Amino acid sequence: MNEELVDVVNSSTGLPIGEKVTKNIAHDKGIWHLAAHIWIYNSRGEILLQFRSKQKKLFPSLWDISVAGHIGAGEEALTCAIREMKEEIGLSVKPSDLEKVFTFKFSVSANDNMQNNEVCSVFLFKYDGLAKDLVLQKEEVEKVKFFSIDFLKKEFSNTKHAGHYLLPRNLSVPRVFELVKERTKQN
Repeated sequence: MNEELVDVVNSSTGLPIGEKVTKNIAHDKGIWHLAAHIWIYNSRGEILLQFRSKQKKLFPSLWDISVAGHIGAGEEALTCAIREMKEEIGLSVKPSDLEKVFTFKFSVSANDNMQNNEVCSVFLFKYDGLAKDLVLQKEEVEKVKFFSIDFLKKEFSNTKHAGHYLLPRNLSVPRVFELVKERTKQN
């Protein structure tokens, strides 16, 4: 099986430098590459989180972003976001369904031998369907659930509960929370 290739990017500009490496090499050597993060929210201002499969190599059995994935070599962020939505949770969306809201740099270590350095394109998607109706890719996602922003903020501030989430390591979370509140007129 061919391993997924990613574009190596300049850590300052986020632009590809013309080199490609496997995803594993990018993680083993801390090479900067691209990713797409899709945050799904509903009209009530709740955010859909996925519980990562216990089979995941990195950060298994933690609550995480609705959908996320590495952008393949030569792939556009929007194309990746659409592909990942279909693969991970079974939703077919059009480009106009996704709203790109910002890009940020994300760096996280795991297992003392992995450094994930990503330039992430962040998208929002409004979904008023039921979480139980989504078709999950079991190798990636064990379950999904909508959470209120207030509940998540309390969880993240409680050291006993914060360890159940990958999200507190992601500095884009407060910004996403504010954008969702704006779009759903939540205070």
